Amino acid sequence: MLFSAATVALLTAVAAQAGPSLKLDISGTPNVRDVDNFHVTATVTNTGTEEVTLFADPCSALSAFPEDTFTVSSANGRVNFAGAKVKYSFRTAKNLITLAPGANVSVTHDLSASYNFTTTGDYEIDASNVFHYRDASGNAVPIVADVENALTAKLTGSTISSKIAKRNMSLSKRAKFASCSSTQQSQTNTALTTTMSYLSNAVSYLSAQSGSTTRYSTWFGAYTASRKATVLSHFSKVQSSDPRTYTYDCSCTESDVYAYVYPNNFGYIYLCPVYFSAPTSGTDSKAGTIVHEATHFTANGGTQDYAYGQTNAKALAKSNPSNAVMNADSHEYFAENNPALS
Repeated sequence: MLFSAATVALLTAVAAQAGPSLKLDISGTPNVRDVDNFHVTATVTNTGTEEVTLFADPCSALSAFPEDTFTVSSANGRVNFAGAKVKYSFRTAKNLITLAPGANVSVTHDLSASYNFTTTGDYEIDASNVFHYRDASGNAVPIVADVENALTAKLTGSTISSKIAKRNMSLSKRAKFASCSSTQQSQTNTALTTTMSYLSNAVSYLSAQSGSTTRYSTWFGAYTASRKATVLSHFSKVQSSDPRTYTYDCSCTESDVYAYVYPNNFGYIYLCPVYFSAPTSGTDSKAGTIVHEATHFTANGGTQDYAYGQTNAKALAKSNPSNAVMNADSHEYFAENNPALS
């Protein structure tokens, strides 16, 4: 998850008031032979005077999950993202990293699993420097790290990623469920009934809407006809695609993750441990998670993860409605409508 300059400026101001400070360094070999060997290491150092506990969320450099954590560019422009989009909740997260003053932690990232390199040559790699720390009340608070450096590397040899190729090949052997127990299949089939109800309600509601309402403005911000049309288009596409026909893969072991998709691998959703502990309906539910992930598919609108959780999604709606209508959790919470808004 990458942020605009305005968002980073806002987060910097928040972080400055909060106290903790971090430094981010990106390192790696300057010469890479074959894209499968294109690994970089992110090192985060606590430069403050007090201990800090950080969330290892999958959109940050503290997680090796193949999210859109980096900006990779060359003379030909930015390299297209080909990794996963994930549903994550700070509220349920258990994977935390505590750093004493002066201590650091390093995480190695496989760029070939996240980005579609098509040419050899020189590349510059920058990482998102936005992290979240846990405050005294247990809340996730954004913090912007000082960036020590960007990394430059020269890629030679093969640009074919075995990870992406394997991922694409798996789609030709599609079953409705993969690596799922009978209980997991039953839970998901039950959730899908609610998912379809959520989608039907969202499409009907938005189709009849001609102005601002509490429900709309809470999750998507100030009303305009064009932004409403964008949201309606997303829900309509998901409904037409029928998530009951998707494939659900239960092999994910990411402890703090609900689910994830590869946006261009349409109709294939990976379900993770937090999903199976979630309620069928209501806030952050199984049914809502399916809505969230379905909107990530490029064919359904290609939503992003600008904000996680109800509190952050509401704040996004107020500060940046254009991003809110492209935020997956905003769609989920609108669909779940819990607590109910009219």
